Parts: sequence; structure tokens; C-alpha cells
Amino acid sequence: MLKLAAQIACGFIFAFSRNQITLFSSDIANIILTVVWVVTLMNSLNMLDNMDGINGTVTLFVILPCLDMDNEGLFFKYLVLIDGGVRRSNHCFLKVQCASIKNVHG
Repeated sequence: MLKLAAQIACGFIFAFSRNQITLFSSDIANIILTVVWVVTLMNSLNMLDNMDGINGTVTLFVILPCLDMDNEGLFFKYLVLIDGGVRRSNHCFLKVQCASIKNVHG
């Protein structure tokens, strides 16, 4: 329950920072839709966590449309940050896997 409450709080923070889905004419409906979308997105990424490498790839394709494509400098800065994060997470994953293989095989 605590995790769900934190996800809903993140959704409200996102919605009230002027980053909401504007599908309806009602602000309340747009806020509710945004919160549901954020919670759904968080949980779908959590479900993908068991597949190696796919979580970073999915996150990359979710973030790319959100970036300001007109400002090329900002786009490439975010792209470098995303690339670095994916590389670092893969490095840490492989390091842990190699250590566990050494422990099993002596």
C-alpha cells in the first residue's frame, strides 16, 4: 500500500507541475487521467524489471517523445545521460552476475 501511495503522490506531483495529459475539457478529469497514467507506467516498468536490458530500452522510448526536439543541445544532453545510465546499469548487472558465477563454480 505504501508503494501505491507513493506512486499516486508522484502522479499528483507530475500533474500539478503543469505536465498533465489534456484529453478532456475538465481539469479534474485530466489530473485523474495523468495520475492513472503515471501509476500504470511505473507498474509496467516494474513488471519488465525481470528481463535483462529491456527496462532501459523501454524507458528510453518513453522519454524521447517527452523531450523538446527543437532544442538540439538539450536533446543530446538527455540522450547522453540516458545512454550513461543504461550502460552503468548493465555494467553493474554483469558485475553481480560474474561474481555469483565465481561463487558457484569456486
